[in-house]
Amino acid sequence: VAGRDFGPRAWDGKRFDAPARLAPLDKTVVHALLCGEGSDLWIATEDGLFRDDGTRLQSWGEADGLPSAAVLSLARGRGGVVWIGTRDGFARWRDGRMESYPATRGLTHGAVFALFEDDEGTLWVGTKNGLNQFVDARVVPYTSAEGLPSNDAGPVAQAAAGTIWGGTLGGGAASVDGRRFHPLTTRDGR
Repeated sequence: VAGRDFGPRAWDGKRFDAPARLAPLDKTVVHALLCGEGSDLWIATEDGLFRDDGTRLQSWGEADGLPSAAVLSLARGRGGVVWIGTRDGFARWRDGRMESYPATRGLTHGAVFALFEDDEGTLWVGTKNGLNQFVDARVVPYTSAEGLPSNDAGPVAQAAAGTIWGGTLGGGAASVDGRRFHPLTTRDGR
């Protein structure tokens, strides 16, 4: 666990405690945690991206290829990929390399609050101004004009049947049919 007022803590069977190697993160704001391959723990903070492999703590910032040091979201992708959302775009960690996708490459907004890779390998990126779908190296933006209940996009998930759901902050959830979002309402009975 982690929070705005304390760094990462691990459960030792009796209480949550901070391993000594994570002490540098004790006073930083933690936005997201992601369990990686093996015992890796990825940590998204206001001060950069960190990975704890159980023995040492590694860090990345703008000088290492992140579009911004403020890391807001994390998601796992195929083949060991880690997607990293920042205040100014997103990045992909793959095979020990960081690839940056700054907001200027077509995002509807720079701050990336949600990332999700679906079963087809399509990346969904949630921002404060809509949801962006990356298909064959092009960006397809979805906003309230395409039926998203709110432009303030949040988490994205995929149902077992393949339906993509997009959550919004203050507007509820909606499913997409490939071109338009359809809001979930109480009339749907689901």
